[in-house]
Amino acid sequence: MKVLLKIYNIVLNVLIVIVFIFLCFALYNYVQINVLKNRYTNYLGYTFFEIQTGSMEPTINIDDYVFVKITDDIDKDDIISYYSDSSIVTHRVIDIDDNMIYTKGDNNNAVDKPIEKESVIGKVVYIGKDYGKYMNIITEPRVFISFFITVILFNIALSSDKKEVRSHDKKEIQE
Repeated sequence: MKVLLKIYNIVLNVLIVIVFIFLCFALYNYVQINVLKNRYTNYLGYTFFEIQTGSMEPTINIDDYVFVKITDDIDKDDIISYYSDSSIVTHRVIDIDDNMIYTKGDNNNAVDKPIEKESVIGKVVYIGKDYGKYMNIITEPRVFISFFITVILFNIALSSDKKEVRSHDKKEIQE
């Protein structure tokens, strides 16, 4: 029983740390977007975006996350994220000409309208396959609340076992 309690305490502490880190990221993201009015959050020179369209399929699919290094050092064939009107687009660079960059989605037939280098946020360094699906599950209130209630119930159940073990130990010492 004591081993089970130790394992439970370790798991509980890890979960608390994970939730704390998640809350810190959420708070940092909120400040960057809503207080400082940035269009994306800068995490030590990197940012990430959820893909909403199939324009880059099969390389990048809907619900994938792209992790982007914020830089203006890009080359032909890099996949970049950039501002296009009021949205952020992630497409492949097909040509660079002085100050203009030409991009195209891998799944699109037509080349995008040229963009200026100042519109570039950065280049994709990692593609998180289906991360959007996982994020939707994690951030779903029903899932989060159910998980939180489960942890509390386990804590209550195991804490009553701890009290019984302590009272049993005290009886043995007194005898």
